[in-house]
Amino acid sequence: MFLFAICSLQLGVGAVPMPAAGEGAGSPAEASNATVSGALTGDTPVADVARDDFLREQSTLLFTRGGFGQASLVLSGLGFLVFRSPFARAVELQMVAWGAVTAVLAAHGLLAEKKLQSSKASADHWQAERRTARRLYWINAWLDAAYLVVGALLWRQGRRGFLRGSGAGLAMQGGVLLLIDAVSGLLLG
Repeated sequence: MFLFAICSLQLGVGAVPMPAAGEGAGSPAEASNATVSGALTGDTPVADVARDDFLREQSTLLFTRGGFGQASLVLSGLGFLVFRSPFARAVELQMVAWGAVTAVLAAHGLLAEKKLQSSKASADHWQAERRTARRLYWINAWLDAAYLVVGALLWRQGRRGFLRGSGAGLAMQGGVLLLIDAVSGLLLG
């Protein structure tokens, strides 16, 4: 999953382009002109940097989440070919369901991010976006912790293989998503 995110970033997929040295508002005169003209349009170099930083971080986090979703789908498919017990089938079902939802949400986020790359919002707007994203990651982390606890209880207390497998699958998915969301919340902090 992390390999997918690293490879994608190395290839520039979903990355926010940054001006090269000497481009854009590189010299003091250009920065001054950009600031003066930016005061009229709301687009200042500070706002561009805030936007680019936020979108680059979001891109990395979304690729990590998408990689996890894809890994869940692949591993559940392999498990389906190898394991036949009700316990294993239930784990695989959880992996398919959570993997598909996670991958779709990450893809949706990446597509929405593309639209934001040309946004002319202020630096304050991007700081508010960062706070909102951080808050959502922490809310998700608490939900993930709940999935982990409920899954562990089902896994431990379940009397049938399918119920125990569902609990194990829920606990595994919740645990990994808890890690991803908590790290994401910390990185945006």
